[in-house]
Amino acid sequence: MNCENVKECPCKNTECQNYKQCCDCVVQHRTHGNLPACLRPAEEEKQ
Repeated sequence: MNCENVKECPCKNTECQNYKQCCDCVVQHRTHGNLPACLRPAEEEKQ
């Protein structure tokens, strides 16, 4: 998928193969029925 990121990637998982490739990351997570870290509520990420 070709997607131009317009903001700095907020994900903390810098070792992910989709790091800074937001569209690919979202597609991969949605395929598995979940959300990437950048789309989860902040309270959830602190756990």
